[in-house]
Amino acid sequence: MTANSDDLDRRDALKLIAGGLGLAALGGTAACAPATSTASSSALAQPRPSPGPAPERFLAAPPMDTVRIGFVGVGGQGTAHVHNLLRVEGCVIKAVDDIVPEKVTKTQDLVEQAGFPRPTGYSRGPTDFVRMCEQEELDLVFNATPWEWHVPICLAAMRNGKHTATEVPAAYTVDDCWALVEHAERYGKHCVMMENCNYGRMEMMVFNMVRQGVFGEILHAEGGYLHDLRSVKFSPEGEGLWRRAHAMKRNGNLYPTHGLGPVANCMDVNRGDRFATLVSMSSPSRGLELYAREHFADGSPQRQERYVLGDVNWSLIMTANGRTIAWATIPTCRARTAECTWSRAPAVCFRATRTASTSKGGASRTTGSQRRHTSRSSITRCGSKWKRRAGAPGMAAWTTSRTIGSSSACAKGCPPT
Repeated sequence: MTANSDDLDRRDALKLIAGGLGLAALGGTAACAPATSTASSSALAQPRPSPGPAPERFLAAPPMDTVRIGFVGVGGQGTAHVHNLLRVEGCVIKAVDDIVPEKVTKTQDLVEQAGFPRPTGYSRGPTDFVRMCEQEELDLVFNATPWEWHVPICLAAMRNGKHTATEVPAAYTVDDCWALVEHAERYGKHCVMMENCNYGRMEMMVFNMVRQGVFGEILHAEGGYLHDLRSVKFSPEGEGLWRRAHAMKRNGNLYPTHGLGPVANCMDVNRGDRFATLVSMSSPSRGLELYAREHFADGSPQRQERYVLGDVNWSLIMTANGRTIAWATIPTCRARTAECTWSRAPAVCFRATRTASTSKGGASRTTGSQRRHTSRSSITRCGSKWKRRAGAPGMAAWTTSRTIGSSSACAKGCPPT
């Protein structure tokens, strides 16, 4: 990557796009961010110089036989990550930080039971991760904390010479996005958002098919995250302790990367193309308030809360090369929740792009309308299995059938999709 004159104004260019084209609707402005995010980032972030030109080469760290990890935030999601890391050869968890001392102790026990030395524990308060980053000899700091702490933890890690990885979303203000970029460039450390949906078996299969040219030129993509999270947001533990607060202060697509990440890979975003313009719109907010009325008694604090997060958000993007992306988030949908994950980006993406005119071998052809194409699909879902019926036309039908439901149950008693 070679620096050029455009790079000198890259911060101003991003701010211009954000202000004029709706990045705020993705929850990306300081005005709608929780106060804890602004306060914690400001307290831990050093003054940043002008970004200047981008580096001439992409960062490449030397390989490591053993990766020494400090883990911050070992609640439900963090503990799941710890279990996974304990099974990865070459990973050693050397330190654990959480505001709840009992969770630190539980994780220390897990590491010992797996046959590793007991990691050092940190639990003196919400910013004790700074002391961990300063004192521990670590290669990577991994965090699975509430969203407002992702940026402060990543910045502290990089300032102390550690690579860093964070749960999604990595950041939700433009300034915090730039803080992550500039710290990674200044200190020469990787900063990675751990978007697992990029690496699912289905997503990687479709990504490979795109690279093999199975679908021709990809002109349009669609995706989404359809997941009724109200029981999670109102839970007395875990994410219920903090996630609902975002719905009181922010409106837009607060959780876009499960659908957008795989689509961005397939459409070469930041590898030949880039997001250029965006418009985002949300419906009125009804679902959370309705859930509170149905599940909590009169006079309860939950019944008094008011929300600004719309029940449905649609966002439209155009890339610099003129391709289009549409994706939806429905965090309070009440129907078809068992099938919501089938509407993630790759399945919808290629269902849609099969309808476009493509050109292969010098001849132009059109695959036909979306519904007619998918109705000819020869794949059916039965329970957790996918089966090919006799005479299946090929792998393309296998991928395009995933988002189209049936109106009747199968012979084995599986519910309608």
